Amino acid sequence: MGRERMKRSWQMLAVLAVGVMLSGMDAPDHSAGTRPSASYPPGDAARGKALADTCLTCHGPDGVPAGDPPVPPPHLRHQRASSIFYALHDYRTGRRKSDIMQPFASELDDQQMRDLSVYLAGPPLDHPPHAKLADAPIHKETSVHCDLCHGETGMGEMQGIPLLTGQDEAYLKRALAEYRDGRRSDPTMQAVARSITPEKAAEFAHYFASQEALEPAK
Repeated sequence: MGRERMKRSWQMLAVLAVGVMLSGMDAPDHSAGTRPSASYPPGDAARGKALADTCLTCHGPDGVPAGDPPVPPPHLRHQRASSIFYALHDYRTGRRKSDIMQPFASELDDQQMRDLSVYLAGPPLDHPPHAKLADAPIHKETSVHCDLCHGETGMGEMQGIPLLTGQDEAYLKRALAEYRDGRRSDPTMQAVARSITPEKAAEFAHYFASQEALEPAK
């Protein structure tokens, strides 16, 4: 690794470390106080199912959007439950903006968000055996910008960090654009999105959307 590339890698690691601290499970949320635990008290999927009709209107049966909406919502089935919980929490507090999601999230308390998250996520996925497109040049670039939090295939290990594996490609492109222009405020993702071109962001979105997750063992 050349000296300049090594320097950029250490700079990116520093930015990511700060971002992880700011977005952790109990890290201070300067816009809305301390963020609650996503997993305690545990969520109940049966209670979540009773709350989910509004969610499934946009996100579709089993948390996978149906049809071809002009602005695709994210796939929620097999998403990390803690990621769904913190997205709902951030909509409720106004840290994250959406004319659709904020009114809905504002009606939920913490336990209802846990219940919904567990139901919408469903059973967790096993890791894919290997990364698709591993021979493509973009694979090496995701290892610099993405792997620390999201892992080689987009599944990662950190609670609260969303799974990218098999996510809708147009949704991922839009998310990176929103981090770039400030509509989403996560400091780690803003730094990553602003360090790459829109064309490169599109390549990243295609890479992670192309991964195929394994279903849980029966």
